[in-house]
Amino acid sequence: MDFNLNDEQELFVAGIRELMASENWEAYFAECDRDSVYPERFVKALADMGIDSLLIPEEHGGLEAGFVTVGAVWMGRGGLGGR
Repeated sequence: MDFNLNDEQELFVAGIRELMASENWEAYFAECDRDSVYPERFVKALADMGIDSLLIPEEHGGLEAGFVTVGAVWMGRGGLGGR
């Protein structure tokens, strides 16, 4: 059984890495925590990448990527700092 990520999964993980490297999210998250505000800019950036529609069926406008892709994306994101 092959447990390597496919090309689509690798692209999502690479996209998360690029997003996390694109600015100082640690400072942004700290500011959101300090001000007790929802991190809308970060969530919007994730949504712009399609992260919010990974599990939604294609016929409903989603990507229908599956749980392995979601796991790979969040594991990749988890190792990059932020919250």
